[in-house]
Formats: sequence, structure tokens, C-alpha cells
Amino acid sequence: MIGVVVFSRLSSRRLPGKALMDMGGRPLVGRIFDRMRQVDRADKVILATSNETSDDALAAFVGKEPGVDVFRGDLNDVSARTLACMQAFDLDHLVRICGDSPFEVPAMVDELIDLHLQSGADITTNVYDRTFPSGLSVEVVSREAYERAYPMMRKAEDFEHVTYFLYQHAHLFEIESVLSDHVGDLTALNLCVDTAADFERASWIAKQLGERCALAGVDELISVAEQWYALHPEDTAKAT
Repeated sequence: MIGVVVFSRLSSRRLPGKALMDMGGRPLVGRIFDRMRQVDRADKVILATSNETSDDALAAFVGKEPGVDVFRGDLNDVSARTLACMQAFDLDHLVRICGDSPFEVPAMVDELIDLHLQSGADITTNVYDRTFPSGLSVEVVSREAYERAYPMMRKAEDFEHVTYFLYQHAHLFEIESVLSDHVGDLTALNLCVDTAADFERASWIAKQLGERCALAGVDELISVAEQWYALHPEDTAKAT
């Protein structure tokens, strides 16, 4: 059982409420699910948000999205939320998608799922090392590995970030890393939404894509993002 799980909450520190902000006629989180419903290799598509009242509106909105389940868990212990979501839906493998990434590419998710299943790795990832733009990050984690990892977590960072512990203890886990074959430094491009400036950029990209916003692949997204940066040379912000 494979689940694409989008982690999102409305109480983000830099841009509160961004998940439900209108991004070219569709809330940001809706843009994510428009794309993630196209992942062929996933058995389920799930929102993993908190069980706090601050996320009631998010859960209500996504609960009406076709083909999407909602899981609610601990606000601050995201790792506990991750494991509980895996167990609640009996997932053997979880695809972690960040709720600040409205342009995730379904074909890339399928590619990493296939590689993950073929290799038998604990985690298959395109962020270790990062050669793709922020906002095109995909990680596939096995439940068996996460059930081993969680009892060993001790630091605050271990609980704040889904995969932090695995990378910090890479000697304990089999990590399959996927690198971009694109010419040029894609890490200079930022396709995620962390700040108001990021939201302006993402909204512009969505407007340029128009009806292709739910369909654009990596090359098309890079091309449109490069147009933005050409028009806005002052924009040098990267995701933090």
C-alpha cells in the first residue's frame, strides 16, 4: 500500500494560512492535490494535518476534494503524525509531499516510487543531495524504516521534520538518491511557497501556465520559472 501524503497546516510561521490562499483561482493546497491525484503508482492520496482547531478549515476544504483522505495528528511532533498516518491507513510506503509545493510533478513521484520498490531502499529521495529546485522535492519512505527510526529520535529537529533523522543517521538506513540530469544549477530556482514573495512568484507561474497548471512537467516548470527570474533579477530568495 503506497500513500502520497501532503503535510500541511494553517499555522505556518512565515505565511499563516497559505494553504487556503487563492493562487490563480484555486487554493494553494488544491493545486497540490490537482497534481497528486495524477500519480499512477499511489493507492491513496492523503492530507496529513494537525488535530488542532486552527486546522479545521483546512481539513474541511480537503475533505471535500475527490479522491483525497484526511488524517489529523500531532501539530508539533510531525514525525509522530507521519508514523500514525502510515499506521492508520496501513501504508507500506509513504511519499512525503510538502504543503508548500504547488508544482510537484506526478511523473517524478511515479519514477521515485518505482525506483524505491525496485531497490528496496529505506528512503528514496531527490533531496540528498539536492539538484532539483525547492518545491520539487519527493521522498519515499518505507514504514518498516520509520518504525525503526521513531523510537531513536531525541532532538527537537527529529520531531519537526519528517525525514531529518534518517539523513542525520544515514549509516543506519539505505538511502537511494536521485539526481537531476538537467544542464545548469536548478537549485537557484525556488518553486515552493514559504513567504509572501514566494506566493507572488508561484501565483505568476500558475497564471502563465493557465490550464496547464495541473499538467506541466519538470521542463515546462523550469522554463516558466526561468522567465520569472529573467524578469525579476532581484529575486534571489531560496527556500530555507
